Amino acid sequence: MIPVFLILAAILMFAFQSTALKKVEVSSLGQNLLVTGVSSGLIAVCLGGWALAAGQSFSVYTLGYGVLFGLMFIVTLAVYHFAMQSGPLSYTAFFFSASMLIPSAAGLIFWQEPFTWNIGAGILLFLAAFYFISVFGGERGRKGSLRWFLLCALTWLFNGGLSVVMNLQQKSLKAAGMPAEPGQMMLVSFAAASAAALIAWAVTAKGKFAAGGELLKNFWLPILLVGVGTGLGNVLVAYLTGVVPSSYLFPFVQGGTMVAVTLYSSLALKEKINRFGQLGILLGVLAIVIINL
Repeated sequence: MIPVFLILAAILMFAFQSTALKKVEVSSLGQNLLVTGVSSGLIAVCLGGWALAAGQSFSVYTLGYGVLFGLMFIVTLAVYHFAMQSGPLSYTAFFFSASMLIPSAAGLIFWQEPFTWNIGAGILLFLAAFYFISVFGGERGRKGSLRWFLLCALTWLFNGGLSVVMNLQQKSLKAAGMPAEPGQMMLVSFAAASAAALIAWAVTAKGKFAAGGELLKNFWLPILLVGVGTGLGNVLVAYLTGVVPSSYLFPFVQGGTMVAVTLYSSLALKEKINRFGQLGILLGVLAIVIINL
């Protein structure tokens, strides 16, 4: 029962992250990197204080995989940004969400996690939910180019790869007979992400830092809330990767987050959802129920 509660808490945090991020208005990749760097830095500072107070140690596995995760996190956001600028947003979001197939498939193929009918049915229903919500429930009429498709493919690959890296860190520690280090993993990851993002922003800003300061001044509260949602959500998932099979965890978290965000958009923001979007929400809820049978 506790893992299910923690999964639901992770879904809530990631939905919180998305709703807060929606309130931050950025107009360029540089501004996106600045927001990512600052929010990641806030997470790293908080986790650093916890690690210092608790006297936590860091294994070589956590340091290595943490830096890799942080760098992949930046690349994922960068290619996702360019993909959104190059083609239809709704189809781009579908590629981003469908990346949950990568850790699920890795769990089934490489780590011999059990495959049951309800997991298979749940994954298929989540894919259907993603498709109806992101494609038919979103904007239509824009045609993507080959460049856009390649960027979407990279988004799919790197976003799914983040979950695989997190899983590999947990499994490496387990194989070495060492305790799990989910908090330490996220500390290293977000510290690396913050440093990389802020350096990249400084390079792209070309000495014009005033606009960045104005952005932070205008949106300091939602950026802080983005850090809270991102940090707590990823710490929970980092812990759960050592407890819950990947084929179950990642479809549940990503599918549940998309359903939660869509419901928030409809109920709180009063955004209109057509019948395909409503069908997608229904399929997502049904998938969660079936996976838990």
